[in-house]
Amino acid sequence: MDIPHIWERPLKRCSGRLELRHFSSSAGTSRTSHICLGSPRSSFLDFFPRELPALVSSQWLIESLFIHEESNVAMKEPERHPVFLLDATWEEDSAFGGYMQHYKRGHIPGATFFDLRALCAPPNSRLSCPIPDACAFEHFVSNMGITNKSHVVTYDSLDCRYAARVWFLFRVFGHERVSVLDGGFRQWVLDGHEVCSEEYNGSCLPDQTEPQPVLLSPHPTHKFKAALQPNVHINFTEMKTLVEKEEVQIIDCRPELNANEERLSAASVNLCAMTSSTTSSEFPSLGLIKGAIHMPFINLFTPEGTYKPEPELLQEFEKAGVDLSVPAVVYSQRGISACTVALAAAICGAPNMPVYNGSWTEWQALAPHSLIVTGSTI
Repeated sequence: MDIPHIWERPLKRCSGRLELRHFSSSAGTSRTSHICLGSPRSSFLDFFPRELPALVSSQWLIESLFIHEESNVAMKEPERHPVFLLDATWEEDSAFGGYMQHYKRGHIPGATFFDLRALCAPPNSRLSCPIPDACAFEHFVSNMGITNKSHVVTYDSLDCRYAARVWFLFRVFGHERVSVLDGGFRQWVLDGHEVCSEEYNGSCLPDQTEPQPVLLSPHPTHKFKAALQPNVHINFTEMKTLVEKEEVQIIDCRPELNANEERLSAASVNLCAMTSSTTSSEFPSLGLIKGAIHMPFINLFTPEGTYKPEPELLQEFEKAGVDLSVPAVVYSQRGISACTVALAAAICGAPNMPVYNGSWTEWQALAPHSLIVTGSTI
């Protein structure tokens, strides 16, 4: 994905804040904004709204983070806001995991890099993105300065799948104060907002040119306490029982196939327009889980990569034959794209759609043939 080269615009640090100058070429004017940066030492996390949206816009983020300085008004000390911004960009085929190619090249001011590769890709797992244990997650996010009172806003520079994955992980461990930036970094840039390449204090990764292990403090200053929510994700044994009993709707959200397991050109074009990182492993292969309803996750997005409006999302669920008032489980190829569907369901008022984390990668390896549908019967 090509991002306009705008991170060379003036940006500097000033008295614990970032000062940004915004330019309007059409109006020939500029204004100054100040962003309040969350710090493990600050106490602003004690203030937060009671109800937080699952999806937020760049305008919402601007209003939450920035205080504008009028030309004829003296700058007052900015209010503190309960937003902890995370850049969750991950390129799974890269040794850098998205840090060098994306975060270091440009990110939203104040964002901390969230290294999914380090947290969720242990070398001995059969899954590409397993759920970490509670202690590992607690220590990882506590080291970043995140507490149970933080409002986490996550985004990525690709196609929202990894931002949605971080949203899902926080909910797995009982943290409901989490939102996804609609359209991610791409939409932020297209909306004309400032970016920077300076690493924010508190990132999990050091500033370096070679990939290194994540540096974690043995005793984080602020403690995040995980509370595992079993209703947010499904393991293989639970999924097998659900499939055998035919008690819930099962959604396969991988991109479309025809009866001969060939990729549909329309789906391929749409997917390529959304992301530069999706590989052939995201496309269905060798069948579906028995009884699954096929609803490609790409149908939930506009050509620009933002979620469709809620009424259109509801239409997509209805068109696929999914009733959001009835229990449903979603899976994908590896459990990552499935998180975008769970997020869409939350946007539509159904916040408790669990993800089968092992997804097709695990299912095709472990499930009996009687619970797999292949070939022309798809």
